[in-house]
Amino acid sequence: MDSVHNAKLTSAEISALWSQYLNETASLCIHNHMMEHLEDRDIRGAFEYAISLSLKHLDKIKEFLTGEGFPIPVGFSEKDWTPNAPRLFSDVLCLNYLNIMSIHGCHGYAGAITTSTRYDIREYFTGCNASAVELCNKTKDILLEKGLYYRPPVLTPPKQAEFVKNDNFLAGGWLEEKRPLSCIEITDIYFNLKKSILGKAIGVAFSQVAQSKQVQKFLHPAVNMTTKHIDMFVDLLNKESLPAPSILDAKVDGLFYNHFLCKLLIS
Repeated sequence: MDSVHNAKLTSAEISALWSQYLNETASLCIHNHMMEHLEDRDIRGAFEYAISLSLKHLDKIKEFLTGEGFPIPVGFSEKDWTPNAPRLFSDVLCLNYLNIMSIHGCHGYAGAITTSTRYDIREYFTGCNASAVELCNKTKDILLEKGLYYRPPVLTPPKQAEFVKNDNFLAGGWLEEKRPLSCIEITDIYFNLKKSILGKAIGVAFSQVAQSKQVQKFLHPAVNMTTKHIDMFVDLLNKESLPAPSILDAKVDGLFYNHFLCKLLIS
């Protein structure tokens, strides 16, 4: 094994650990605020599990880095959020947020596994990936049980397999009658739409309560950009008579509060 040869951390391994450290410390700020106001027992259980994973991951990352003589990254901390702040997100939005973040975790950990070399690092990220998959399944099951999960569109089976007959397929059929979207395209559009819907709701919430004018100036264009993305994705689905998930803006609570928990956006 690598330990016999005293293999050092590679640049890929350092970047994966550093990125995860920043992500985990930032997520704790958001999760701790949400936990203060969650009312649903099942959703609270999912967040308790997510917080426990973050704390465990942070301890392991510190162990890896200090063992190689690297400094601990300057992440986010209890100084970056305000306890006992007014509620900003509904339980439904919090659950959707955790589900989308678990999906990003699955993607990120899979990439870290494939780019890491040392056995212990690969083993660590493999465990992280398994936990992210478990969290993804847990949050999706809760969404399904509560009738809150928007399934991707269901399609009528074709009568037979077909082959692409010309190059116009790759161009989307611009020169002739536009072809229908493929399943792969529908999948990408749908899940990017769900992420954009969540991103807009979070942006709207933070823009309402951020005390810094500079942060507000940054967030407003971001909200406008995600709105354009949402409109574009919904239009693509509508043209195919396919359903789109609902907007989450109405799930943002306390839009008229002047203060927020998270100095994270001000620092």
